[in-house]
Amino acid sequence: MNVHRILAGLALGALISGLGACANVPQPRQPVPVPDERIFADNLPKVAAETAASVSLERDRAFPGSDCLTRIELDGKTVADTRTGERLALQLSPGRHRVKAFPRGLCDGLAELDLDMKPGESRSYRYGYGADPSGQVFSLSELTP
Repeated sequence: MNVHRILAGLALGALISGLGACANVPQPRQPVPVPDERIFADNLPKVAAETAASVSLERDRAFPGSDCLTRIELDGKTVADTRTGERLALQLSPGRHRVKAFPRGLCDGLAELDLDMKPGESRSYRYGYGADPSGQVFSLSELTP
């Protein structure tokens, strides 16, 4: 047997297996809350419970970008740094808000979302690499109930 052919076959098999790991397959596990140490509590909005709207932001579990923190900004203020499989729950006042999600470190991307929230309204979004079926590399998209 030719040792070079065997090594080439093994390398090709490893490459194909590795590419499969990059696929963004939905996970059955529920996202976990972002730990308090990565939430910038002073920048969170102060909202009366009776008029609050809620937004849940879930970071996907995709392999690309899994080592990078993703920063979340709300209305121009940093509110959290998140890792894969984490959820950030925000209470917002009714009205217009802008959410930005962007990876930090060596990762690249930016996703922005303009919201117009009503009192008592609740919405959920997913963000990360491959989070949007449109094919955008890093995106933020609404989850359907």
